[in-house]
Amino acid sequence: MTVLLARGPWPEESVRASFDARPLAFDGRAREALERAWKRAQEDALASGRTLWNGRVAGLASFRASQSELSLRLHATDYREFVGTNLSAEYRARSREEAPRSDALGLSLVVVSGETVILHRRGAANFEWPLAIDTPGGHVEPGKHDDESGVPSVFRATRDELEGELGIESSEVLSLRVLALTRMAETEKPQLIVLARIALSPEEVRSRLPTARERFETSELLPVARSELAKLARSGELVSPAGRAALEIASGLL
Repeated sequence: MTVLLARGPWPEESVRASFDARPLAFDGRAREALERAWKRAQEDALASGRTLWNGRVAGLASFRASQSELSLRLHATDYREFVGTNLSAEYRARSREEAPRSDALGLSLVVVSGETVILHRRGAANFEWPLAIDTPGGHVEPGKHDDESGVPSVFRATRDELEGELGIESSEVLSLRVLALTRMAETEKPQLIVLARIALSPEEVRSRLPTARERFETSELLPVARSELAKLARSGELVSPAGRAALEIASGLL
């Protein structure tokens, strides 16, 4: 289940962001719970052959939204903190006042080619939702995705994910806009749904997959007609929660 926080759409020039580079502060009890959850995740990943990545990501501290603008206040975190807080039921049992969340901001990319939306089936080695139907996506990485002012950019992250997962170059992206900001009800993870219109056909994207930098993220490309998005979102197929939310939002705005 997903909570809709704000609905757009907002073009690139209408999305603002600020960034607090200070690390999150955890008390002793919260830090211990985080470390226990991370150790369990490492053991689970090793036993199942999944990839557990621990890199820097931007979390969502707060936001403001109007019809004309979306403002995001981001903070520093990493994937270990996300796994140890948002993905841990033990940790989430404590209040946010006692135990702060990473709230790593996820990106769900609704990739549109003509009348087709390009989805994928996640790779078997993905830590979250392996082999589920999903939109391509990822996270905003401070440093790697910074804009000219040194603030992590959701649109730089989007272009990087499109190239890394699907082999779509920046020059082949026709337009980007944010459709909505949501939060996963169970894990409390915030998710930004971004519409990416591209100049390539699904067949051309498929041909890029074998050489894509992060090709392990995709086990199968799944082009779907725009008219079928709502049906897939409500189906019994294995669809990730973030992917299902993106399909529902996109079906009403495309």
